[in-house]
Amino acid sequence: KCLLSTLQNLMISSTSSVTLRRSAIAALGTLVTTTTTTTNSNNKNNKHDLPNDIDRDNESIWKSLIQLIKHEVDTDCRRRALRTIRCLVTAAVEEEYPSELLEILVEAAKTDSDEDTRLQALEALRHFRTKTPQWTEAFVSIVVVTSRQSSMMEMLSSRSHATACDILKSKCDPVTLISCIERKGFLEALSVADVEVISEIISIIANNGGKEKLLS
Repeated sequence: KCLLSTLQNLMISSTSSVTLRRSAIAALGTLVTTTTTTTNSNNKNNKHDLPNDIDRDNESIWKSLIQLIKHEVDTDCRRRALRTIRCLVTAAVEEEYPSELLEILVEAAKTDSDEDTRLQALEALRHFRTKTPQWTEAFVSIVVVTSRQSSMMEMLSSRSHATACDILKSKCDPVTLISCIERKGFLEALSVADVEVISEIISIIANNGGKEKLLS
């Protein structure tokens, strides 16, 4: 417990150097990854509970990492913080997620200046285990924004856009996806995605009663 508190203090302290903050976040990430991997491999019921001190300090860990994502100016620190959040999302039950987590991750996936950091946010979102309407609506907005980033970079598709489309087709709520067809820029955003991914998303829409909307 003392180690966790020390790492968290070093991560967010205004007096810590960038190098020290990076090292503290990396150490926490290694601790979380090692602990959750061991727990999941030993858990016969396939529950995703965090053990011992990690579990008791879970709320404070979430808060520290979210604070970093919102306010940290160093790209490497934000990326490491998001990588650790991805591990926590994988290991925690969804009721333990902070209420603002979805919003924070979506914002990072859409607006962070570093593409590798945006990818870490996307991968954290991939590991949400329920296909809620809010999750699908959030991903549609990510697909639209990242497609514009692709155009600005004069690329067919950025890695974050390709990843967002792939996650959307594998985890979307079909009913919500259909309701988003008329959202400005959505179909245009799909047009720069991989052809196979486009086909799968169109099939999901068509097979769940959205064919008429596609044709209109």
